[in-house]
Amino acid sequence: MVTFGGSNELQTVVADKNVVIEEEKKRFTGGRAFYTHTNTTLEMTQNPEWKDDLRSGKGDLLRLNTQQYELFAAGNASLRLPANELAGQLLTGPQTGTTNRAARSGTNQFAEIFCDRYTLRPDTSVFQGGVYATHPEMNWSCEKLTVQLPTTGTTNLVAEQNVVFEFMTQKGTVQGKGDDAVYSFGVVNTTTNGNRVINELRLSGTPAILSSTNGSFENHLIIWDRASGKISLPGSDYKIQGFAKAMDTNIFMLPNKKLRK
Repeated sequence: MVTFGGSNELQTVVADKNVVIEEEKKRFTGGRAFYTHTNTTLEMTQNPEWKDDLRSGKGDLLRLNTQQYELFAAGNASLRLPANELAGQLLTGPQTGTTNRAARSGTNQFAEIFCDRYTLRPDTSVFQGGVYATHPEMNWSCEKLTVQLPTTGTTNLVAEQNVVFEFMTQKGTVQGKGDDAVYSFGVVNTTTNGNRVINELRLSGTPAILSSTNGSFENHLIIWDRASGKISLPGSDYKIQGFAKAMDTNIFMLPNKKLRK
């Protein structure tokens, strides 16, 4: 059903039952679609799903603003994309230029994010409500996760509220938890020193905890420079605990006979 304005100007479009909307590699499907021309907004309901090349997602409601190029998903929302694209635009648009590239990751591997709702934009994407993100090299759990592209070549993952994560490294798994975390990674081109690799995690909490099979660190702020392997604990109220194998209890066995004078 299509409605027009005074001079045959398109106003609204309503489509029902087995709706498919396609444009090049972009595709929307659902049971019902409603498009409003005045605010250039498309809403889809009844098991809607979207697909953009290898990216895909769904929710109980999908809303696409074609003018601002913003995609909103609400209710049992999820997103799936190639793992190496987590460091780039999660929503591509006509204004997209050079995309950020992720750290090493296989082309056949995928990352997935599950949450209550999310908003995707070419420069910033926000996931909220019981967020769980899984990636071949890391997993995140929090209440709010923001993916930012501050400069070309770099990416910030900002996790807030009840943050729990784990990284898969060559030496084993590193786990952490805290109130907030900012993970910055990518390559920055500097005029003086050329390309500089950024791979840093800042974890804050009361306390923030970072642990592995070798030990654990506790502090209000933990700075983990993954590029150099260094860990910084600002301030003086920190705690470091190392893990070692238990000693043989036979060393402490008492003699079977009492000593006589």
